[in-house]
Amino acid sequence: MSLNGSFLTEEQFTCSICLDVFTNPSSIPCGHTFCMACITRYWDGSQVCQCPLCKKTFQKRPDIQINRTLREITDQFKSITKNEAAKTSGQRRCSSDRHNSIPGVSCLCCKTCFCKTDEMMSYSNSRRRFTLSGAASSKNIPLCEIHNRGILLYCKSDQVCICPECEIEDHNDHDTVTVEAEWMETKMLLRDSEQDIQDMISERRRKMEQIRESVTELEMAVERETSGTVCLFSALASAIERSQAELIEVMDNSRRSAEHQADAMIHQLEKEIEELQRREAALAELAQSEDHVHCVKTFPSLSTPPVTKNWTGVSLNTDLNLEDLAKSLYQLKVSHPFVIINASVIWMLIITVNVTLDSNTAHPRLVLSEDLKSVWCGDRHHHVPDTPERFDRVVCVLGREAISHGKHYWEVEVNGKTDWDLGVARQSVNRKGKIDYTPNNGFWFLSLRDKHKYAFRSEPCTDVEMNLRPHKIGIFVDYEKGEVSFYNVDAKVHIYTFHDIFTENLFPFFSPCTNKSGKNEMPLIITPVQME
Repeated sequence: MSLNGSFLTEEQFTCSICLDVFTNPSSIPCGHTFCMACITRYWDGSQVCQCPLCKKTFQKRPDIQINRTLREITDQFKSITKNEAAKTSGQRRCSSDRHNSIPGVSCLCCKTCFCKTDEMMSYSNSRRRFTLSGAASSKNIPLCEIHNRGILLYCKSDQVCICPECEIEDHNDHDTVTVEAEWMETKMLLRDSEQDIQDMISERRRKMEQIRESVTELEMAVERETSGTVCLFSALASAIERSQAELIEVMDNSRRSAEHQADAMIHQLEKEIEELQRREAALAELAQSEDHVHCVKTFPSLSTPPVTKNWTGVSLNTDLNLEDLAKSLYQLKVSHPFVIINASVIWMLIITVNVTLDSNTAHPRLVLSEDLKSVWCGDRHHHVPDTPERFDRVVCVLGREAISHGKHYWEVEVNGKTDWDLGVARQSVNRKGKIDYTPNNGFWFLSLRDKHKYAFRSEPCTDVEMNLRPHKIGIFVDYEKGEVSFYNVDAKVHIYTFHDIFTENLFPFFSPCTNKSGKNEMPLIITPVQME
């Protein structure tokens, strides 16, 4: 319509997308003009960048700027319109000057009023951005507390949901998108968070299973050790009854302590799983929500996993703590020569240590079993970190358990092998390049070469004659005495003892040597000590 005889009409200042007077008018290369926010949202929601009116397609999204001259004219036109509206009665009129009738409906998003004519137009114009009252799909859109208009936009710069008026006043030069577009992007992050939570739950369930298996293994070990030890102590009669009772008590206390530790660890894991499951449920509920504003506001508080314990290096302590009993049994052996053979077997059994392999020290060609009890040489190098602890030239690996005091004994099966090295090594030994494996350089071990040549790596090398080829080698370390002894377990024969002075931690040493085209492919196996 004409305004007080002016040659200006509202149609000249109307955006073809929102059908409202221009806000920050911006012209695109084809010559048509739209609100800056309208054309930006239109292109954000379209796969092809084209003009909404003439459908001219642009290969590259144009870098548009606000037409400041047109904006000044538009602002003046709005001011004239506002003054004219103030002269009318207090009853609100239709926002479209084409009809100037009493409005029948209003937009639920921005509260703009429309008459029945515009209401019909809103359903036929696909570019119209108003949602008229009565539209069930938009009735839950929240309103801006400042402008009482629908919250339809999200400002990425300030990370806040806003209405169109907020965009004009406070976020004009910011990176804004529709709430729906932001929600689609957020939904992808939500899926990642859900997967992270699920992975954490799975990891803790696996840890619970490992702990339960450790408890079972401990109970079996306690049962086995208790049964065998009772038989041996019974043979020694009253002289060792007290030691028998002490041994059972120590092992039972170790079992109860381990079970208590396991219960506490499982309880904590269950609590963490419950918390993670609650977080998972909250994320799943959020993913199904249609309230996009609530989702965008809530997701940041749910995207970070709850605080939990790092269980990667946690394991159950299954050490039976029998060293004190071993000392008393050794005194018993000294004072009762008539049971010296049986007592020696018991003594070795009680000071047995649970040796496992340290994968961080293994040469890249070595293959370790899952329980870290066996090692053999593969045909190719594996991709492992080249850490200072790892041997890079000789195919060997150290045990995980350090020896810093006391007496220690373990056994290794060597059956079927033609070459191997077994013994102990100092913690500070050189692990890179060519190494001289002698006691002066921190290595004490027995070697087999070409199936029959046994020798100790002393200076000079000491050859050993064995009448019976061992299938299992026993290694005994007395740290305080500076002794490393080797035994043929099958023949129950002492082979050799190194004498030295130890000033730092020692570690069990294993080398299966190269497999020699399959001739030496059998593994070295750390085996439980058997009572006979």
